[in-house]
Amino acid sequence: TRGGMNDNTMKIWDVRNISKGEPIQCLENMWNITSLCNVIQSPDKRLYITLCSNAKDEKIGKSSLCFIDKTSLNEITRVPISEKPINFVLWHPKINQLFVGGNDSNARVYYEDKPKSKNGVLLCAKRKYKKKHIDEQMKYFKIINPNALRVYKKHNQIL
Repeated sequence: TRGGMNDNTMKIWDVRNISKGEPIQCLENMWNITSLCNVIQSPDKRLYITLCSNAKDEKIGKSSLCFIDKTSLNEITRVPISEKPINFVLWHPKINQLFVGGNDSNARVYYEDKPKSKNGVLLCAKRKYKKKHIDEQMKYFKIINPNALRVYKKHNQIL
């Protein structure tokens, strides 16, 4: 779990012994200034992934994606993402792509080049730009001929 707003910890619990009220491990320096931050597991169950979103982060200095080894419960790496807070991460197991969203109005997608990552954002990235035909572009324009308007015609042309 992640603590609430301004809590710099990530706690790992054993659900079988939750009544004790003490986590298995408590990781410090996992800065979080939003209460919406989540923690996920990788599809192969080897990593925990969470977000650290604070400009006061001592390691990076900006919002980052943190990878934690599940067996040793040590932080592996932090990947800097944005200057603004980020608060949601999702790893889709079938297409093997990592989605990250936050307060900077951007959605970021990380993927592996060849072996496992298929479809998803790659379908859009590989698609060629479709050129529009001139008829499709012209239907949005309203053409007004000022000489055809009733106001500009002479009295004898109206009758």
